[in-house]
Amino acid sequence: MAVNWPGLVSIGVFYIIVLGTGIWASRKSKREEKKCSGNRSEVAMVGGRNLNVCVSIFTMTATLVGGGYILGIAEMVYNPKKGLVWAVAPLAYSMSLIIGALFFVKPIRSKNYVTLMDPFQQKYGNKVFAVLFIPALIGDILWIACVLGALAGLHFFLKLLHQWLCVPFILASPFSANFTVAAVTKLHQEPWIGRLELEDACRWVEHILLI
Repeated sequence: MAVNWPGLVSIGVFYIIVLGTGIWASRKSKREEKKCSGNRSEVAMVGGRNLNVCVSIFTMTATLVGGGYILGIAEMVYNPKKGLVWAVAPLAYSMSLIIGALFFVKPIRSKNYVTLMDPFQQKYGNKVFAVLFIPALIGDILWIACVLGALAGLHFFLKLLHQWLCVPFILASPFSANFTVAAVTKLHQEPWIGRLELEDACRWVEHILLI
């Protein structure tokens, strides 16, 4: 079996970039730790409380938007019984960020909390905190498993790149439909937009609150 040298070299370059980024980040973290008054855990979890607005926005986006989030929305839109109206994650996440920014950020920062569970531990003690921590831990484990499963199963970034490379060939093909017609014609538009019936309104709101 012949060796695929271009593939081998590209993988090697990729891991060298990953290793170099890790070394650079480690050294930068140590420098930032010396500048910050907090301990190492604060540097690791909240960036030494020294993140600017741009970095904070990208950090929160990267935290919420993963493979599971993207594939879940795609599945809802593709499902003819659901559609775009049932893809509630973007709305729910936006609402949670806005509510958190308006009501929770200031008191949490003023008391130097590191996680959202810290106020519960301080108010109710370690025993109640341990009980409250269990569902949060299970949720995080399942969420991480979902993200890793999505990345391992589809390699989303490469798939996205490959799909965009296919777009010119699809548009040039005589067998492809005019997407402008599909976007405005009721026959093509109604299935992917979906419909929210009155009897399903409570269930729709419940999905938003669960997220």
